[in-house]
Amino acid sequence: MLAITRIVLAVICIGISTYVLIPGNDSTLPYMLLFPGTLMLVTGAAELKVNRWRAFHLLLLHLYY
Repeated sequence: MLAITRIVLAVICIGISTYVLIPGNDSTLPYMLLFPGTLMLVTGAAELKVNRWRAFHLLLLHLYY
């Protein structure tokens, strides 16, 4: 379930960033920042589920800073 969510969020991130890059439309910038943050949160949850505490803490540290 987390793997599918990560793939979907990654595709959304790439799509939004391409949409911003090509026409130069900056109105979707909040979504462009929201989806990578959510992707990092899901990645951290997946690493926690696999019991990789170090990777989980690094992802959380990167998420908050």
